[in-house]
Amino acid sequence: GRVKAVRAVDRSVNSRI
Repeated sequence: GRVKAVRAVDRSVNSRI
């Protein structure tokens, strides 16, 4: 389940860029 959390954060960062 840790990978899922990391992917969610990656999505947030992608939106910021």
